[in-house]
Amino acid sequence: MGVSGLAPDESRPTAELCIPPINRDIALTAADSRDRLQATVIGANCEAATLLLTLRKADGALLWTHSIRATDSWAFVPADDSKPLVPAEGMASFLADVFKNVRIEKTGAGPDWPEGAERPEDPSGLYYVSPLPREAYLTLRQKNVPMTCVQGEMGTSYCVAFDPEFNDVANTFYSASS
Repeated sequence: MGVSGLAPDESRPTAELCIPPINRDIALTAADSRDRLQATVIGANCEAATLLLTLRKADGALLWTHSIRATDSWAFVPADDSKPLVPAEGMASFLADVFKNVRIEKTGAGPDWPEGAERPEDPSGLYYVSPLPREAYLTLRQKNVPMTCVQGEMGTSYCVAFDPEFNDVANTFYSASS
């Protein structure tokens, strides 16, 4: 018997995948690290799937995760109205573009959060939101630690900061929407 009294072939949970997972190695936790950003589209079909983004250190330790409904991505917006949409192809193409455009920056590049403002602000016109309180956001911004930015859904990118002082977690620093 395997885990919890199940037969070995029943002991591993499985999930149906819309497309195979897509991976990209990035250097977030150190200049020469091979941290892994992965997109997994979980669901029997792409339209009913969940897009799960995970970021792991090179040793496999989980740093950050974010999930959205796959239908909230650009994958289902046809590039050419004359061609029928093939959901799996649309999702694969969307994620290829997303992973091609992943950015590594420093938190000091994040927008300022002026005194009395509800959220970070920037003259670019983007709408910024941070899950952090203003003081924590400004402290992390001032530390100028590494962050990666990845598009998660239509018009929204998530920027995830890694503070070497803690070495075991990355936090959503802010999200930017157009």
